[in-house]
Amino acid sequence: MSNSLSVRRRLLNLVLTATLPFVLAITVSITVLGLRMWRDSLTAIESRTVTLQTAIETSLREAIVTYLRAKTESAISLLTLIDTPDVSLETIRAHLLSLNVVESGYVYVIDSDGTVVIHPDPRTEGRVIPRVEPVRTQLEQRRGYLEYMWQNSFEPLLLPKALYMEEYPSRGWIVAATAYRDE
Repeated sequence: MSNSLSVRRRLLNLVLTATLPFVLAITVSITVLGLRMWRDSLTAIESRTVTLQTAIETSLREAIVTYLRAKTESAISLLTLIDTPDVSLETIRAHLLSLNVVESGYVYVIDSDGTVVIHPDPRTEGRVIPRVEPVRTQLEQRRGYLEYMWQNSFEPLLLPKALYMEEYPSRGWIVAATAYRDE
């Protein structure tokens, strides 16, 4: 009986010794395959995240452009209705500045020399600033959408703003609606 037990042990040891490399190979293969699948999943998730982020940023930009264009077109329409020889600049100013552009945005007007004609800050009106951004780009492009960085005197940082502008040819003006991008 001890001889048959010894044979059984040897046979068991032989089977274990023979199958151990296969078991290890299968375990390593499954682990490597699992890690590869995990890495591929992460890559796919990252790729989809970038695609989704791009789509959201594009949609947001288009919404901002559409909104600011509508505000600028409203200002131009208003100008077309009220701009007659007997209407004062102060009356035009009051009407344009009454237009709401999100929370802190506004409509403003510059002329072809870069002089600020209408602005909600009276200290800014009359300033000739053709080399200051965004005015420099406005004088070059004269119409369309523009993104720029701006820092008011009471703000600690430059903040991203956007504007949409159109020409008002009868007075040689560029009318723009502007707002902070995060509004």
